[in-house]
Amino acid sequence: HYRCAHIHWRYLRRVARHIKGMEELLRIPAWVKMPMCNACERAKSKMPQLPPATFKRAGKKFYRLHTDMSGYIEQASVEGAHYYLVFIDCFSNYKWVYLLKTKDQFLTALDALIIRTGMAPDVIKTWEILRTDRAGEMCSDEAEKYYKLYRIFHESSNPHQHWQNPRRENAIGELGVRTRVIMAHAGALGRYWGFAMFYACDVDNMFLPYKAGSDKTCWEAWHGEPPTAVTCPTWGCLAYVFVERKRCKASGDGKRSGGKLGDTSLSGTFLGFAHRIGHKGYMVLLDNKRTIVISTHVTFNEGVMPMKEEGNSRKRRAPEVPKEVFGDRLETLPLDLDETGELEIAFTDEDETEIEMVSDEQAARVRTRAQKRIREAEQAIRQAEVQPSGEQQPILCLLYTSPSPRD
Repeated sequence: HYRCAHIHWRYLRRVARHIKGMEELLRIPAWVKMPMCNACERAKSKMPQLPPATFKRAGKKFYRLHTDMSGYIEQASVEGAHYYLVFIDCFSNYKWVYLLKTKDQFLTALDALIIRTGMAPDVIKTWEILRTDRAGEMCSDEAEKYYKLYRIFHESSNPHQHWQNPRRENAIGELGVRTRVIMAHAGALGRYWGFAMFYACDVDNMFLPYKAGSDKTCWEAWHGEPPTAVTCPTWGCLAYVFVERKRCKASGDGKRSGGKLGDTSLSGTFLGFAHRIGHKGYMVLLDNKRTIVISTHVTFNEGVMPMKEEGNSRKRRAPEVPKEVFGDRLETLPLDLDETGELEIAFTDEDETEIEMVSDEQAARVRTRAQKRIREAEQAIRQAEVQPSGEQQPILCLLYTSPSPRD
């Protein structure tokens, strides 16, 4: 065994009768199991086969809660988050998502979930068991005190054994894939992944069965009534927010909000539902890319994706929206898109580098230099001579043209 570089005894026994000097192996009965040497135990050990599943689904709501946190996401969301946290009810498979700037906000999200589900006044009616991995923010002394206060039994899986809690692993991966798909379909920038994540969570709750072989959705298992697909438009589609005509006061241009002859709706992009922030309605990002409007009076054109079209014409400046057009039923949420000041998303690339608008004089100088280089290239082509061998001297010309002075 040592001489043959620790080849398994099973293979050595098969070839022993054909190799001179290995006759001693044939004297060992076939039913005798040869022990593994120390070197084989250290270098050939593999993970044993997983035992049969012994986990049973909870028989009622608010019994076991699964949770997991994603890895670090380089692109910060509009809210400034770099992580997303998922909670899954064991019985209904209903999911909740929270965006976190840092990992130490885990207890804040868990407390917000307990308040959101209406269990905060009576701490005895919260989830009885919380199942997590052995992450530091979930097993800290502060977290253990919180579990003891709310009388929650904390279960944790073993280190590096993610298969002990497949519910949370599947939820993290599935929500991530669904978020990437809907963002690619809408042509959205990376900073909007938070809105897409919330929408993906709502879609999973509304249209996925809560367990295998069942036709009941997670929404129906949790709320007790089936959802409706009528109130679920395509994420990122064109949306029109209705504005009362009496609110459309004259703003000076006579077009957008010019009294009775002005527009009665504002166009924008649908970003999801507002129930996650305690409001009823749809969230629409207006064309100025600075204001989100929450309203129930919204119509959708699901065949048009404004963000995808703006990707081809980023320099088209969106009109300003007067503040007088918002009525009592509309609520505006100003977004701090950049800590250093205002940032026009319509004028930025995906790497958040603002496009500089050149002046007419700078454009004229660039055009003059480009025309000079073109004349020099044309002159070089005319002066090219044919070599005696009949081969023509190759010339590489790079022509830079500009269809517009501002490009």
